[in-house]
Amino acid sequence: MQSATEHREQAARCRRLARSLSGQNEPMITQLLSLAMEHEAKALEVEAAGTKDPPAAPDLAPNIP
Repeated sequence: MQSATEHREQAARCRRLARSLSGQNEPMITQLLSLAMEHEAKALEVEAAGTKDPPAAPDLAPNIP
C-alpha cells in the first residue's frame, strides 16, 4: 500500500508531465490531470484511515573513505 506522501509525489509527477505536454496532446493532458486527482484523493483516504507514512529506511551503506 502506498503512503499518502507517495500518492502526492505521483500526483505531482502527473501534473509535471501534463504541463510539459501543454498544447500538444490534449487527451493525454486530461488523462494525466485526472490521474493526479485520483492520487490526491487516495492520499486523503490513506490519511483518513490513519495510516502513517512508514519511517525512512536507515542508510545501511558502509562508510568507506
